[in-house]
Amino acid sequence: MHRVVSNANDVTAHLSGISGWEQSYYQMTPGKIDCALDFVESSNVQMFHERFSEDVAQYGAVPLGVVSFALPVRSSRAGTLLGKPFDAGNVYVVRAGQEFITHTTRQMETLVFAISVERLKSAAEWAYPTVNVTDRSTFAPLKTTLGPELSVLVSLFRDANDAGPKQRDTREPLLEDSLIDLLLQLVAQNGPLERVSLTEAVRCELVKRCREIVLARNDNPVSILELCQALRVSRRALQEAFLSITGTTPLYYLRAIRLGTVRQLLQSDEHSGKTIGDIAASLGFFHLGRLTGDYKQLFSELPSETRQRRFQKV
Repeated sequence: MHRVVSNANDVTAHLSGISGWEQSYYQMTPGKIDCALDFVESSNVQMFHERFSEDVAQYGAVPLGVVSFALPVRSSRAGTLLGKPFDAGNVYVVRAGQEFITHTTRQMETLVFAISVERLKSAAEWAYPTVNVTDRSTFAPLKTTLGPELSVLVSLFRDANDAGPKQRDTREPLLEDSLIDLLLQLVAQNGPLERVSLTEAVRCELVKRCREIVLARNDNPVSILELCQALRVSRRALQEAFLSITGTTPLYYLRAIRLGTVRQLLQSDEHSGKTIGDIAASLGFFHLGRLTGDYKQLFSELPSETRQRRFQKV
């Protein structure tokens, strides 16, 4: 992964931090402009977070081979994208090779994800069969309430750049899958409804198989997209199976399984010489702070309290 963080007082200098895009930016309102950029690039995803202190006109085209998802995250007033209002609460999808004209307003912050078309098609094949990622039909903004989930993923993408090579190799595909899953879910919600019809036996089998796959890959977390591909089912079918059988989502249920494994190891004699961080990393939890928060939420105690109680029993 590669990350660039920059601040500039010129829109042309700002553009130098964004690789692979042919764009022209023009400052439109008077004043000394402040341009802020946080750019992260992985194998299949580019993520850039931009902020301008003045109105800016942007001309360009989405690079071939990628689909762009643009989200205004903060603004004093709406801008425009391809002639339509460009404002917070919406996601704007611009296809590979499509030209765009964007006008952002003073102090507007925009988050853009550019994702490989082939990676999107591969993810959608089983998980989102109703989504056509190459559809070039009339542009329309998609209503979204995914702000909190996206904020978490953005933070994780930034943190992953600071991890060691081994951790980056493990985290990068999982983070890409999590982001792609979230964005395809949004596109699917705004498209034709997928009809799902599963028997109780099939639903039980799906839940059982998911648990087996997750436990078999304890050291390398499995994404929901990987489960859909392995089981040859859609994301919606998997979601309905878990809600019907377990009363919760596959993401929450399988995270609880993995947290339960952490709890078991913290109390086992075999792992008594390992630190909490070592145990967490061996199970694919590389963000110790996030693990601690999830662990306390589920078990009403910190991992350190579980470990301390185990030693008190010895």
